[in-house]
Amino acid sequence: MKTVRLTMLLVCGLIAVLAADFRFWYHVARRPRPYTTTIPHLEWTRALDPLYLTFTPPLVAKDGTLYVASAGGVHALDASNTERWIYRASESDPILSGSLSLDDSGDLYFATLQRIYSLSPSGLKRWQTDCPRAALARSAGGHAFDSEAIYTTCDTHLVALSRIDGHETWRLPELQVQVPSEMPVAPLLLRQHELVFSRDQHIVASDMRGNILWTFPAGNQGTAYFLGSGPDDVIYARKFSGEMLALYFDGTIKWRLEGVGGFNESPVRGLDGTLYVIAPQGPLYAIDPRPRLKWKFALPPSTSVMGYTAPALAPDGTIYQLLEDRVLAISPQGKMLSELRLPGEPGHRGFLALSREGTLYAVMDNSFVHAIRIANAR
Repeated sequence: MKTVRLTMLLVCGLIAVLAADFRFWYHVARRPRPYTTTIPHLEWTRALDPLYLTFTPPLVAKDGTLYVASAGGVHALDASNTERWIYRASESDPILSGSLSLDDSGDLYFATLQRIYSLSPSGLKRWQTDCPRAALARSAGGHAFDSEAIYTTCDTHLVALSRIDGHETWRLPELQVQVPSEMPVAPLLLRQHELVFSRDQHIVASDMRGNILWTFPAGNQGTAYFLGSGPDDVIYARKFSGEMLALYFDGTIKWRLEGVGGFNESPVRGLDGTLYVIAPQGPLYAIDPRPRLKWKFALPPSTSVMGYTAPALAPDGTIYQLLEDRVLAISPQGKMLSELRLPGEPGHRGFLALSREGTLYAVMDNSFVHAIRIANAR
């Protein structure tokens, strides 16, 4: 009887150990690895338009389609490197840099020197309308749209165009949004439809009737340049001295931070409120919400006049920074995680875009597209 009881105890113990091992295997060993332990690898590289330069950040749609705009046209690629369609622009009317936008329905919008176009998700032209030197207005979420209209500069004025057929429905009366220039700056559209734009080295806000609400800095008290926006209609700006500013939607200062250098790119905001902003020649800065400089990550000087573009953030907080010939993965603590060399010659500027499935796209200004796997599909 004692031997039977001892045998039963040994069997029960063995079952408990096996159950624990199975539970560990099922819940831990089979768990997808976090991004930071997945070494990025290059999946494919493709040249789209060797005869045209690409100065526009790419877009990734909800279905995973990658949209790339060069001066010569718009390309739609799937995740496997198959080109779904190409929409060619006129050689005499090239696509402007930074103008590619996507609405919630999947329709595309872009500007050329003389016009604005809208395409369907299948690449068919929905409409075109005359609008010289356009810059599509953006909201804090990156859109240029409300439920019915798209807002854009045309020459020096701001207009609203119907999303359905592109006809002009409204024009900001008697207010010059910006001085004539070859590279117009995209205005910011706030939640209550206030407009924020750069003019005469100042940041200006107006209502939809053209009434000036505020100017920063007030009067002749220096200069400021619009960088971008964040949640709750916070406006990010810089001064000529390199000081960085955050403004409330009414133009009052939320915070200022000195000694962090000059910026051209809009900051990227992490889930914890940390801002990541890059100087044209580096370094990459991390700024906490107080604000306080958390860290800076040194980078080799860029050979491009325009300098480096903004980083991309993965859901786990990993920061990906594109250089001229490689992509760096940096931890939220400012430590190097990995470095991936890209094929091709250095000396080209590029942009990053991240898909929901864990593919990072690096699109260079020589039209080369690199697809980099940074995570297991989720």
